[in-house]
Amino acid sequence: MAKKKQADPEKDNSERWLLTYSDMITLLLALFIMLYAMSTIDAQKYAQIARSIAGAFEGGSGDLPDVGDGPAGESPSIDGEDPEQPAEFSDLYERLTSEVAANELSDLVDVLQKDDSIIVRFKDSVLFFPDSPQMRPEGQVVLTKIGTILADMSVAIGHVRIEGHTADTGMENVSAFDLSAQRATTVLAFIVVEDRFPQAKASIAGYSHYVPIAENTTEDGRARNRRVELLITPPPPEEVTWETILP
Repeated sequence: MAKKKQADPEKDNSERWLLTYSDMITLLLALFIMLYAMSTIDAQKYAQIARSIAGAFEGGSGDLPDVGDGPAGESPSIDGEDPEQPAEFSDLYERLTSEVAANELSDLVDVLQKDDSIIVRFKDSVLFFPDSPQMRPEGQVVLTKIGTILADMSVAIGHVRIEGHTADTGMENVSAFDLSAQRATTVLAFIVVEDRFPQAKASIAGYSHYVPIAENTTEDGRARNRRVELLITPPPPEEVTWETILP
């Protein structure tokens, strides 16, 4: 008589929920890692947390130090170093005037404030040979001192317009426009290539003799009108968007 085939024991599926739960936890972990990677990391707090974790593994308490404001409202620093303050457009005028005074350039370079902009004015005899867009070697030295500051504070600068100007000699001369524009171009190329100022934040303009700052009836007045000016403006106000509101 044939034996009856025994039925396979019924499988226990009571713990299959663990697979779904573990998959969900893995996906949540990946999501949190992505969100953390896209967030702005506080380098100071990150370093403190890293040191705390390392101390805990080495047998320390693992307590986090106080990361609040320091004495007199000063921000704490890492390894005793003061955090570098971001450049502000309001600091630019002081830096430029200090540089001009320290190098005794006040007779050659003027630094002026006009509304919310700054004007750096070079006499043409400082930078260029007469009636030429070729820059003097000593002019390059002077321009480097100003251009280096602009490059260092480029983050706080919205735009620099380099303007070339000539004097009115009493005759209409189209080449005066060319000369003023060529000189502006020469200055632009110099501060971009030599001083590393961002080219996207600079432009040129040649005005010939149509924007004088002195009378053209005297040689002194004409000499003042022959000039190159840097019109420096701050960045435009930041537009309010969801990115600027949300951390």
